[in-house]
Amino acid sequence: MFKLERPKSAVVPAILTSILGALGTVLMSSTHLFLIEQYVCREYYSMYAPAIVVAGDLIDEELCKEPDIQSTVAAIVGTYNFLLYLPG
Repeated sequence: MFKLERPKSAVVPAILTSILGALGTVLMSSTHLFLIEQYVCREYYSMYAPAIVVAGDLIDEELCKEPDIQSTVAAIVGTYNFLLYLPG
């Protein structure tokens, strides 16, 4: 007798690839955001309150939530995302 086999579907590998790609993008963008925020925060406090900046240490995230710092971070991240997707 003939055995009926299920046709192999390409949907499952495509879904897994999409999920893994999206996860990688999220992890990379959150890391970029943190590093950019730390850099801008360090530059800001080096200029206006040098006692807060300690060489080799991270600056407390609560201190980095100043509107001036966040507007600069938003401008950098927005420009980065625009340039990232421009060629595609």
